[in-house]
Formats: sequence, C-alpha cells, structure tokens
Amino acid sequence: MPQTDRVLTNTRRHAKPLRSRHALGRVRVAVAHSRGTRGFTLVELCVVLVVIGVLASIAIPNYMMMTTRAKESKVKENSHCLQLAVELHATGNNGIYSADDAASINANIVPLLPGQQLLRNPFTAARTEPVSGVAAVMGQIGYRALAPLGVNTGYSITGYGRSAVVITVTGGV
Repeated sequence: MPQTDRVLTNTRRHAKPLRSRHALGRVRVAVAHSRGTRGFTLVELCVVLVVIGVLASIAIPNYMMMTTRAKESKVKENSHCLQLAVELHATGNNGIYSADDAASINANIVPLLPGQQLLRNPFTAARTEPVSGVAAVMGQIGYRALAPLGVNTGYSITGYGRSAVVITVTGGV
C-alpha cells in the first residue's frame, strides 16, 4: 500500500495549517487558532481585578475623608447663617441678643434663618439646629447668650464636626 500525504483543509478563515512528520512518514495537519478572537484568559481577568482593587483601596478612603470634610464645611456654613440671624436680631433690638433657651431661639432667631426654619444637620440630615448651649454632637450648632451684666450683650456659637468642635464664633460683649 503506497503512502500518500493527506492534507486536511480547514474551513476557518484565520487558521493556518501546521505540518509535522508522523512516525510513519505521513503528514499530520494541526490547526493554529487565533486567540485574539476567543476572549480573555483567566489570568488577564485576574490582573484587571487586582488593578481595580488597588485603585479602589486608594480611592475609597480619600472619598470618605472628603465627604467628612464637606459635612464639617456645612457645619461652618450653618454657624455663619446662625451668626447672621443673631446679629440681625440684635440690630433690630438695640444691640440686645436673644436669650439662649429653646423658646427664645425658636421665636427670635429661627424666623431670621434661611427659609425661616431650623438648619439641617449635615451628619443626620434632620432639621434640628441650632440648639441651646454648647454643641456636643456631630453636626450640631450651639447658641449661648453672654450676659456679663444681666443683659444679653454677646453670644457664642459653636459648631461640632465629626469628633470635635470645628468652629467657635463669638460676638458682642
């Protein structure tokens, strides 16, 4: 029986036949497939996941720090709004500042705040500010009247950030 070389043809467009000699002298054809059209390997996907993980480990703490700083900045803004309302009240009352009890704050100062309502606490999103006394809770704005001679001739406003007082404003006296 004579040996004949058989070449197998491949119908794929990008496949190239590779020839190698078989032990009996017959030609064997193998097809080399193009790997670029079949997708990503598991190693490539793992490398991408590791890169995304490294970027996330850098970005997430920075994002958390920036959101806290933004909330503390809002506390400072609320303190400034309260200061303007307190000064506006004193201007209309011959330099006498409002008392620091809750009823006086609601009657005299809150109507002078933006929107004529309590300020929004940036950490809790509740409208609870200002409070009477010194601020001691995250996002709180405290108002305290200063009356050295029995008359409210000054005030102190404190704003509490994430873990400490971030602003103290005093006026009058």
